[in-house]
Amino acid sequence: MKKALSLILALGMSVLLLTGCAGAPSSSVAAPDSEEPVATEPVTLEFIQWWSSEAGSEELDRLVAEFESQNPNIDIELVTLPFGDVRTQIIASQASKTTPDILAMNPPWTREFYDLQILAPLDELMAADPDFNKEDYFQASFTQIEGGTYLMPVNTQAFYLFYNKTMFEQAGLTPPTSWEEIVSCARQLTDPDKNQYGFTVTMAEQEASNGSILFFYPLLYAQNGRTLVDGQYTVQTEEMYNALDLLRQLNEDGSLLPGTTTKSEVQMVEEFSVGNVGMMISNDSHIKTVTDRNPELDFGIVPIPTMDGTGTPELRHHGWDIAISESCEHKQEAWEFISFLCEKENMQSYCNAALKLPAAYGVTVDYLDEYPVVQDVMDIVNTYDMVEELMVMPKASACWVDLTKAGSAVVQGAQTVDDALAQTQELWNEKLGQ
Repeated sequence: MKKALSLILALGMSVLLLTGCAGAPSSSVAAPDSEEPVATEPVTLEFIQWWSSEAGSEELDRLVAEFESQNPNIDIELVTLPFGDVRTQIIASQASKTTPDILAMNPPWTREFYDLQILAPLDELMAADPDFNKEDYFQASFTQIEGGTYLMPVNTQAFYLFYNKTMFEQAGLTPPTSWEEIVSCARQLTDPDKNQYGFTVTMAEQEASNGSILFFYPLLYAQNGRTLVDGQYTVQTEEMYNALDLLRQLNEDGSLLPGTTTKSEVQMVEEFSVGNVGMMISNDSHIKTVTDRNPELDFGIVPIPTMDGTGTPELRHHGWDIAISESCEHKQEAWEFISFLCEKENMQSYCNAALKLPAAYGVTVDYLDEYPVVQDVMDIVNTYDMVEELMVMPKASACWVDLTKAGSAVVQGAQTVDDALAQTQELWNEKLGQ
C-alpha cells in the first residue's frame, strides 16, 4: 500500500526542525510529479453512491475503514442514496456548489456531467501513480471525451443472449450462432397455447424508456456497428437497420411474449425467470435475479452473435464506475482512495461481496458454486472487446428515448423500420445540432 502521504508528512516535519521554523506548518505540500496539493491536515472526502443500497455494503464499509487506517489524515464519508436519486442529487449539488468529492458513476451520465463541468480529468493522476496501470483494466470506461479520461471502472457488466436450456433441449435446438438462427429458434420455441414464447423484449415508453439501450445497442455492437460515424451520431446505418428489423421479424412471427410496448426491464427479466421464454438480451447483473427467482431454471449465456455468424462480436459495456468532481479541493487524496478501492485484491473482495464482476483482467470471484453460469460470463468478458458510446454522447438519455419510441412504433405497426429510423434521425439532428 502506498505510503506517499505519510512520507511527505514526515519529510515536511524534518525540514521544519532543521530550519528552526516557527509558527504553524503549511496545510498542504505539493504531491510528487503533480501540481495537486496533498493535505497534511485531516481531510474529509464525501463519496456519493448507490452501491451500499444494493449490495456489498458491509464490505465497502470495511474497505473504507482499512483505507482510513492506512491513511489517517483522510476520512471517507459515504453518502448513500437509491440509484435513481444519485444523478439528480449530483446535478442539484453542482448548481449549489456543494458537489461531493467522489462520485459513483453510471456510464451514460458521463457526457452530461462533463458538459456541466462536474467531472475532473483523471489522466495526470493516473500517470503520476507508479502502482497504477491502465492496461490491467477493461478499457471501455477509459473512452476519452475530448482528450480526457473521466472514469475509473470498479466492476463491469455486459450484455449477452440469455437462453433457456431446457426449452432448447426439448426442442432439439442449440444456442443460435447467427440472427437467422435467433429468428428460427424463437419461432420453434413459441407455442401461445402453452403460454410459451421464443423471446421477451421491452420497448416501453414509460419510466426510463430504455429498451433501445437494452436491445438495439447490444445488437449494434454485436455487428461491430456504431452510432458515431464520421463525426456525427446517426441511426441510419445498416447495422442499426438490422437491429430494428430483427425486432420487426420476431414480432411479425408472433415470437415475442405480448406486452413489448408496456413492460419494464424488471418485468422482462421476471418473464424469463418464470421459465416460459426461450431468450432475452440482458446483462450479467440479472444472473442473480434469475437464479434467486427460480433456482430450478436451467439457463445459459452466450455472446450475441454477429448477424451472419462470422467475425467477432463486441459487447455492450455497462458497469459501476467512479469519478472525481472538478470542485474537489483534494483530488490527490481522492485518487488515493480510488486507486486503493480498485487495486485488484480490493476490487475482488468487493465484487465477491456485491456479486459483481471485477473490471480488471484475470481477477476471479468466489461465488461460482452458487452461480456457475458466471464462469461463462467471465470467460466472455476476458475474450471479447466491450463498447459504450453512450458515455461520450451528448444528451444520451434523450436520444435513447427517441430510439426506444422508434422500436415501439415498429412493434405496433405504426411505422416501417426505414420511417422509424428517419424520424429518429431528425430528432437526433435537432437535439445534437447536427
